[in-house]
Amino acid sequence: LRDALQPDQQRSGLSMFTSGLLGGALAYIISSPFFAASRVAQAEVGTPQQASGSIGTLARMARTTGVLGLWRGSEILVARGALLSATQLATYDLCKGWLRSLGLEDGPTLHSVCAFATSLSVATAICPLDITYTAHLAGKHSHASAWSCALALLRDNGPGIFLRGWTPLWARFVPSGLLTFHIYEQSRRLLGGRYLE
Repeated sequence: LRDALQPDQQRSGLSMFTSGLLGGALAYIISSPFFAASRVAQAEVGTPQQASGSIGTLARMARTTGVLGLWRGSEILVARGALLSATQLATYDLCKGWLRSLGLEDGPTLHSVCAFATSLSVATAICPLDITYTAHLAGKHSHASAWSCALALLRDNGPGIFLRGWTPLWARFVPSGLLTFHIYEQSRRLLGGRYLE
């Protein structure tokens, strides 16, 4: 997607961000029902419904709310996935390009620094969406949409509510980001003879 949006070697931050946004949105549109089912199953721990398992939870959700109900709150989840991918890819690419322009050699140290910077930006970008999605799906604010739920959270708790849980979220992204980018970069080097450009 990135290369299709801007095929020349001088890629802009906008093309990097947009390609991540489109790819992330598509992936999360497809996976929304599974994400919702996992949240519902987690909320049912200790109840009789717990025994139904993941597929049973999906089937029960479809019977209760209709097939389209499997995408309840998906607008915020799709926004989360799109923003996660866009922020992750754009931050990593821009950080890598900037550090290489300063003379840092492409390799594991550069990849680690960029992955760390990426984890900070991703956690900050998606934490508000995670808070909103969880509150909406749990029914803590019975609103017609996730966006109206976000407004109620802001009104009742102030803007700080949207960074609640930021530290554990960021701590989750640090190791996964380091592993993801190192595996990807090293795989490209071993298979294609070069790092990601």
